[in-house]
Amino acid sequence: MNQFKNVFALCLLVSFVMLSCAKDDDGDISTDPNVENYFACKIDGEAWESQSISQPTVTQSNSADDVAAKRLDFFGQDAGGQTLALVITDYRDGDVGECISTETFYGSEDSNYDNAFTITSSTGTVFTSEASLSLSGVGVARDGTITVTKCADGKISGTFSLKLRDINGGVVSEITDGVFTNVAYDFF
Repeated sequence: MNQFKNVFALCLLVSFVMLSCAKDDDGDISTDPNVENYFACKIDGEAWESQSISQPTVTQSNSADDVAAKRLDFFGQDAGGQTLALVITDYRDGDVGECISTETFYGSEDSNYDNAFTITSSTGTVFTSEASLSLSGVGVARDGTITVTKCADGKISGTFSLKLRDINGGVVSEITDGVFTNVAYDFF
């Protein structure tokens, strides 16, 4: 009887250890602000997480003689080879510092695009800050937002949600719960 109790206790202990070490498969996306180089979202409700982030850069350019812009680009790829590419064009702090503004950037097809930050050159050309995303190189999502929550010391964090539409306006993919955390980038 004692052996039975010992075997039962051992089985109970092993079961407890296995359950407490089990991988979390519920598709949750990390919101830990201290995680490094993290890029994830849900694509049509399915969790997607980048295994690698390539070419994260902020570049500065002059769209006109008196208008400067900065552009953030980075690409993430999951274990199956599917890629997401985020692009933000920022005219607000175009020639100030090495960071993108901490604000919400709207896609040109988003209903709030009219409220996006704009700047007008001396020739009267209007430049608007904008957000976009592409999914495995197919299409560009401009219906949604990318919000930069932190940009400092060569790292950028934020959230995003966009809809990828076909040429007729139909939603092809819906990108939700997007997050990028402490993605290290190069400035030039």
